[in-house]
Amino acid sequence: LPRLAGAAVALDLMLSGRVIGAAEAVAMGIVDRVLTEDAVAGARAAALALAKEGGWRRVCDRDEGFRDRAAYRAAVAGARAAQAGARLPAPGRIVDCVEAALLLPFERGLDFEGAAFGDLMATAESAGLRRAFRAERVARKVPAAVAGVTAALPQRLAIWGAEGAAAGIAQRALGMGFAVQLADPSREALVAALERIASGQEAEVAAGRMTAEARDADWARLTPVVGAARLPEAEAVIALRDDLALPAPRTVMALAGGGGKGAVPVTLVPGTAGLAEMDLTGADLVPARAAQAVALAGRLGWDVVPVGPGGPVAVHLATALAEAVAQLEGRGAARGMIAQALALAGIAGEGVTGRPGAAEEAIARRCWGALVNAGARLIEAGTARDGATVDAVAISAGIVARWTGGPMHQADQRGLMVVRRDLRVWAADAPRLYAPSPLFDRWIGDGRRAAD
Repeated sequence: LPRLAGAAVALDLMLSGRVIGAAEAVAMGIVDRVLTEDAVAGARAAALALAKEGGWRRVCDRDEGFRDRAAYRAAVAGARAAQAGARLPAPGRIVDCVEAALLLPFERGLDFEGAAFGDLMATAESAGLRRAFRAERVARKVPAAVAGVTAALPQRLAIWGAEGAAAGIAQRALGMGFAVQLADPSREALVAALERIASGQEAEVAAGRMTAEARDADWARLTPVVGAARLPEAEAVIALRDDLALPAPRTVMALAGGGGKGAVPVTLVPGTAGLAEMDLTGADLVPARAAQAVALAGRLGWDVVPVGPGGPVAVHLATALAEAVAQLEGRGAARGMIAQALALAGIAGEGVTGRPGAAEEAIARRCWGALVNAGARLIEAGTARDGATVDAVAISAGIVARWTGGPMHQADQRGLMVVRRDLRVWAADAPRLYAPSPLFDRWIGDGRRAAD
């Protein structure tokens, strides 16, 4: 990549991971041509043209990206300065490899890159990120009874309740092309929600993310209604109030409890990019409606994690962490020391570089212990399906950094017998927080991992 496009382009793509289109790739010089006709015919024609030319240069022999060496070195220096103090080691090694492309012969550059890759694979951060990737995939799998149903995406959506998240959900649904009925018993609440939607749309137009025509089309699909009389006209209902009563069955996503028989309980976790914990375990749940609810949530951009009753998982984990911090303060730990310990451990943030001291390690262990024990209790209660659910929710909710792999992964890395021993000791001071879940005995006895 740096041989074709230079350091600035290579570092931008490698460090950001952003997706580019074909036209931009051509402009960067990293692809030869874009075919809009039959691909096989185009490839055959390209091969014939190369054959007539009598040869071609392999990428390893090309050096267009090295022509302006001063600009190349400046891009490397700028990227290295930007990565100074970064918590993850991989971006800095990427910069090193792009620099090596200019300084080393091609084969030696590959050796350098291979050594860097091997070093990074051996780090705890790499193990945590790989664990996070697997946990996120496992945690988002819906139950087989729901996954096996093909559900049509509803086109007419009703939102019962105009307060709280209603305006944001309505604006998002309108932007996705849904016809939206916004209903509430209070005319005042309805008017306030409409004003928030209009303000949000105007902000999108002003920022250039939406045209005036699209705004008008969205507004035309929005129907405000006082009361619940017209809710049965919708194919699906998002209930933000707990007093919904429909005369006929509908797909109902209940965001505030209630919703009637067969409703799908959903919790949108505050402060996240649409993390939605969805309970798909109810005895009266109809698979077709549950599948439609999952499809609708996905269309709205929600990150669906199937859970059981008793949640939200994110709130339980956040509460356990808050209680651990309060317990540490009660034992005399300074707030600044606690904050530094959490930052070094990747708890409640992306983390900072540095080597923790003994006091900071002790603080982090107690906080990890509280999170792990809370996760085990959630699994034991059936609220979290498994360790992957706990880890994925903890990461998505920003309770721990992604590179940590999540609380249950951290427990496995430390060793479940060691974690259980620590919990038993700490339980003498705070039994409600630290008394070990019985699952630890089962996991240890069966030779299982907490993250499985």
